[in-house]
Amino acid sequence: NAIIGGIFAGLLCRELGSGLGWFLILASGVLGNVLNALVQNPAHGSIGFSTAVFGAAGILSGLRAVGRGLNFRGFAVPVAAGLGLLAMLGSAGENTDLGAHLTGFAAGLVLGLAAGTLKHATEPSVRLQWMMGVASLALLPAAWAWAWLGG
Repeated sequence: NAIIGGIFAGLLCRELGSGLGWFLILASGVLGNVLNALVQNPAHGSIGFSTAVFGAAGILSGLRAVGRGLNFRGFAVPVAAGLGLLAMLGSAGENTDLGAHLTGFAAGLVLGLAAGTLKHATEPSVRLQWMMGVASLALLPAAWAWAWLGG
């Protein structure tokens, strides 16, 4: 998770900036874990960074899809590549939470499509980067507190 997540985070932050990049990574992890919790058996217990790692893959896929034009081929190739990474890296192992990986990727894809669309309209300002960076620092402990308290 750390190595692959670091690569994805580096690529994403280079493209969107550190504040917005980390905010979207964490948001995709939180949304993916919430979606996973909604579709799983209530006894299922899983929360981790891998959901955010596959969320970052989804964000990158969404950004590439918007950058190539939202025609079928422009959309299908980056999304298929992201799903290929999900299949190769996120489906092996006895205790792998495929549901969390899939929901993280799906949440990231939606966030990436939105971010790519907005990025084409305007570049994120330094002020927005700082605000998203601070929001990221607040989002992580807030998500853990919510999970700990039984959200």
